[in-house]
Amino acid sequence: MLVIAGQSNAVPVGDTLAYHYKKLTGNEIYIIKCAKAGSALNAKAETNNWGNWSPSGNLLDASFDEIDKRLSFIYPPYNKEDAIKAIIWSQGENDGEAIGKGILTAEEYKADLKNLILEYRKRYGSTLPFIIIETGRHAACMECDEGYTVVRKIQGEVANEDAHTYIGYNETKHFIERKWLKDPVHYNQEALNDIGKKLAQFMVANGIQ
Repeated sequence: MLVIAGQSNAVPVGDTLAYHYKKLTGNEIYIIKCAKAGSALNAKAETNNWGNWSPSGNLLDASFDEIDKRLSFIYPPYNKEDAIKAIIWSQGENDGEAIGKGILTAEEYKADLKNLILEYRKRYGSTLPFIIIETGRHAACMECDEGYTVVRKIQGEVANEDAHTYIGYNETKHFIERKWLKDPVHYNQEALNDIGKKLAQFMVANGIQ
């Protein structure tokens, strides 16, 4: 059982990931989709009241509720597994924009990301794999794109500093050149298919099953 959390770019990846995972392993995988469109990690980066994943926001607790419900023995037929295998995280656009505009610091974003991982592990296991899809590029806002670069750097640092945190996909920074964006920030279907396929390959290669 996997959890996909973060922003809207994360949601459509699940179907492709499940397809390729079964193709590689012969096993089905159940995915809990907890991502929220337009959401921020830090409350300072929240826009349009779309929610945030910080301790003062409600999205992390909402994901706990959804996960716990799916793990419950009183919620058939979704209780086929008794543990979460990994969290897949795709988020950072709002926070990158806030960093680029001087609203949020890199240090604040890094602390928030590490805290988010810690909170999931407090609840679902101290070695729970946390797999990051790197934040991509902004095709229409230079200062936002600079903030996105900072976010990718932090994501890499957090993964390097933690044995159970991974960069599961690191090609999003090339999506502008590949023409894989459907607007300045959101990925098209070709991009989503590539992410899902390579995430499945990453999980199998690293024994996350």
